[in-house]
Amino acid sequence: MTEILKIIDFVGQIGLVIYALTFYWIVRSVRRHYLQEVKSAVKNPFWPNLDLKFFPWVYKTYIQVTGSILLPLISVTTFFIALTAMLVSILGIGH
Repeated sequence: MTEILKIIDFVGQIGLVIYALTFYWIVRSVRRHYLQEVKSAVKNPFWPNLDLKFFPWVYKTYIQVTGSILLPLISVTTFFIALTAMLVSILGIGH
């Protein structure tokens, strides 16, 4: 059972890295076309505090700009994989 938990933890870590990379790429791509909107999403430059409406907006805008849904789909999927793995680890499910 502990071997399965190690696998879930590893998959969650990989998912988190993939999510961070894909979200960064999406924001950079959208920023080229909508610089002011991306800048205004940061509420406090000293403490990262994003407007939560920014997340769906950036995904929708990326799809409109590029015409591709693949990268946002990968990003959202890996976010939920990482979140699920984190919850399994924190809640100790399977211990």
